[in-house]
Amino acid sequence: MQKINNLIVPPRILVVHRDRALSQALMCAIKSTLETDEVAAVGCENAAEIAAHDRNFRPDIIILNASGLEFSFIIKYLRNSSQHSRVMVCGLRNCGAEILAVIEAGAAACETIDGSLEDLLANVQALCDGETICSPRVARILFPEVAANAGAKLCSEERQISRLTRRERQIISLIELGLSNKQIANELSIGLQTAKNHVHNILEKLQLRRRAEAARYARENGLLIDAVGTSTSTSTPTHR
Repeated sequence: MQKINNLIVPPRILVVHRDRALSQALMCAIKSTLETDEVAAVGCENAAEIAAHDRNFRPDIIILNASGLEFSFIIKYLRNSSQHSRVMVCGLRNCGAEILAVIEAGAAACETIDGSLEDLLANVQALCDGETICSPRVARILFPEVAANAGAKLCSEERQISRLTRRERQIISLIELGLSNKQIANELSIGLQTAKNHVHNILEKLQLRRRAEAARYARENGLLIDAVGTSTSTSTPTHR
């Protein structure tokens, strides 16, 4: 519930399903449970239609049934077109990748297709109270997916790091110290253009865009242990 001028205001809820009859049935259940009339039900086929209803009704919460809809795209679309609505997606498959995609797209809550009406209403109540809950069933599906993705990301980063040559590891350490290309060239007794080429190759291999990103990457991934044997601490960092 929202509090405006010390008055408790029931949240406005929009229920969306491709089948308007099904969205109306859920609307009735929500009205009965939350004891509010601030609930509307619509049948929509795409993001533009949903966004139009969102603009007209201005709901605090949108309950989006995933059946037959490109829900991840719709959530992103709504986030770009509306800043006031929180989106809950229900009817998801028992698929970790699908659930994670919904969360990454910006959903405030989600429920699977085999979730009960009580589970769905509990999620809605939590959103009304400004909270988010995750049922044990969703958590059981989601956690292994998050762990697998984290492992895949780590392997990818390790592959990127392994592509760096010994010289490039030395140079990224000097970049972290704030040395310019000219200072790096002097420190390693190499040509200025050679130093520039190494910096370019480092950014390309690590899929980074700026030197500051390379410096942060070096710190976060322990690459500073590959600092050059010469004394870099005596150099005076300057900006190019």
